[in-house]
Amino acid sequence: MIKQHLRYNIPDDINAKLWRYLELSKLEILLKSKTLYFCRSDLFEDQHEGTYTKNALEYRKYFYAEASDNWLNNTMPHINLNWKKCTFISCWHVNNNEDVNMWRAYSKEGKLIVIESTILKLKNSISDIESTFLLGLINYIDYQTDLISEANAFAPFFNKRKEFSGEREFRIIKERVVDIDNVIAGKITMPTGVNISIVPELLIKKIIISPFADANYSKKVIKVLKKYDILKKLERSALKTSPIY
Repeated sequence: MIKQHLRYNIPDDINAKLWRYLELSKLEILLKSKTLYFCRSDLFEDQHEGTYTKNALEYRKYFYAEASDNWLNNTMPHINLNWKKCTFISCWHVNNNEDVNMWRAYSKEGKLIVIESTILKLKNSISDIESTFLLGLINYIDYQTDLISEANAFAPFFNKRKEFSGEREFRIIKERVVDIDNVIAGKITMPTGVNISIVPELLIKKIIISPFADANYSKKVIKVLKKYDILKKLERSALKTSPIY
């Protein structure tokens, strides 16, 4: 089941473009396995993922008015840290166009492709009907002055520090099913990520090769796309057009 996060909106246009920049090997895994990879949130480079703001910490003692100081200062942070290990996320970039900065940020010598999709296509492509997924835009805030509510356990995963606002991130989160007592006790063993069943043909609108890729890399991409009968999705990067004088 796909549902919008209670506190965070998706764009009004469900056909808003989504972009997933990735290496060719990961694209081939997606096409071969017909799955989309969701990474465990505590393994993200930004360790502030899934955490709270300074003001949220101050507000916590009022939100949990009956809680002891030990529970607030020790048990609660322990629970939140373990929740991160139970939360799996797929991240996308929202933009009307390709983004040269995204190409440069993720590209290794131009060896990169991007999947162009839409919010609607992403939702419709997921064939896992047993799990529940939350989706929404990331809200970029000041972690020194802004507040993240404790009313919803997923709220921290739809906020990021304002310094990351250039990512223009949209994400889909697999809702966790885990025993809260085991989370509190730290008795949880989670994989580094999960693969969610999808229909690649429904997900992928276009595949674009990095404008910085050389001819050999482009040939490798074409070979993979032919192998999985998806070459028709390949389009030239808009950044490869010739200048007009």
